[in-house]
Amino acid sequence: SPCVLFVGGDCFFGSLAHSSFPDLIGALGKQGAANELRRRTVVYMRQNADYRAAFVPFDDGVPFTMTGGQTPATWDEYCDIMAQEGTYVEGYEIEAAAMAFRLIITKIGIDEDYSNEFQPHDGVEAVGEAWLVHYDAPGGAAHYRAFEWC
Repeated sequence: SPCVLFVGGDCFFGSLAHSSFPDLIGALGKQGAANELRRRTVVYMRQNADYRAAFVPFDDGVPFTMTGGQTPATWDEYCDIMAQEGTYVEGYEIEAAAMAFRLIITKIGIDEDYSNEFQPHDGVEAVGEAWLVHYDAPGGAAHYRAFEWC
């Protein structure tokens, strides 16, 4: 269906799957595809720990408060939390996903008028794109949905 809604912290990865990986949804189902993209993104983050300064603004040993209230003190703890289903992305994972999947990811805010573009860097060429809408849902939680061109 064109209206795929993921709740909780899985909305970014679910929307990314809907936007750019429909075959993965066909093979694994909606939640399975979201989980697989989360897993691959976190693997990228772990394997490219030298990028961590760009992803997370804390030095090991200095807690960083995540959207869900978690306070990892190290990069490994941060990745462990991010690997868990339902953990909200902090924005750094969007950059990591852009690199891991070689995508230009455009985030469009509809509650506030803005757009951000995340794209591969360091000489990595993009092979696709994803357009995601970011909005505040009832109750105050922020969510992502795949943007569909009509």
